[in-house]
Amino acid sequence: MDNTQATLILIESKKILDTLGIHFWLTDGTLLGCYRENDFIKHDYDIDIALFAKDYNEKIVESFANQGFKVRGRMGTQAEGLTFSFSKNGIQIDLFFAYEEEDYIWYACWVENYEWIENTKVSKYELVKFAYPKTNFKKIIFKEHEFNIPDDVEKYLSWEYGKYWQIPEQDWHWTATKNLIDAPWLQLPQISLKRNFNIIYHLYIQVLHSLVQQYKRNPSDPDILSALQKARKQNADFWMSIPPEEIKTTYSGLMKMSHQILRKSGIQNESTATSELDIIFKMLNQAQERNLEPNQYLLAALLYIRPEQLQLQKDTDTVRITLARPNP
Repeated sequence: MDNTQATLILIESKKILDTLGIHFWLTDGTLLGCYRENDFIKHDYDIDIALFAKDYNEKIVESFANQGFKVRGRMGTQAEGLTFSFSKNGIQIDLFFAYEEEDYIWYACWVENYEWIENTKVSKYELVKFAYPKTNFKKIIFKEHEFNIPDDVEKYLSWEYGKYWQIPEQDWHWTATKNLIDAPWLQLPQISLKRNFNIIYHLYIQVLHSLVQQYKRNPSDPDILSALQKARKQNADFWMSIPPEEIKTTYSGLMKMSHQILRKSGIQNESTATSELDIIFKMLNQAQERNLEPNQYLLAALLYIRPEQLQLQKDTDTVRITLARPNP
């Protein structure tokens, strides 16, 4: 994003909203750059500002259009969650409308999704909510102009970016924000093999990749480790639910990627919940006793142990697999 053009667009947007008498504040990446670096973040690609939904004014779109802005998107409604996107001179600015709850505020993000129904691609948009602490506001000078920012800006940023918001992260992706409410990609769904993978899986991979990167930088952080262990259990449960005849088809594309990301994370070196391993051992043994291929249980087990902990025992006609239990 061109810094000079972004500065002009932000100042022009301020004049428009000030003229309409609408209170707004810097948020998300724009707030982070303003507070941490006193500048736009170099690798950011848009400007983010927020305003209260109760202050919605029908003249907003007209006023931006009159100043040469193009309407890139208007998602949702004022009742369910509204966002605007405008662009000018190659710079995009997003307006998020904040909705007040009892102890937090939230605004909407509409994520395009699709699924295949009877060989027909059906598109839809799913509402995702970003939550922030309720806040008062204070003034700050940014780009030689006065802007509103949250009064407790560090708490506000921590809700979104976590406790390490002070550390620049160039490969950060918005799907990994900490303040998402019931985002569909935070849970690994049970996929239907009758339709293609959709955008939710791409977002899930982004979240998983970002989580592993955080873990590698801060392996002793209990919150990060807990989140990664939860993701591992989700994946293990997924693989153990797949029928044996569908393993080969399933272990492809994004599901293979999620398995490999976790295997390469190093989480196998952490202590493991005994109850989770007990389930995998039990199902693995049951499969072999019934002379079934235990592949789905091996995939689950490899999220908890290293390959060298697998032991092969060859009988006359069969090869049995046992696992060397890691230390609890």
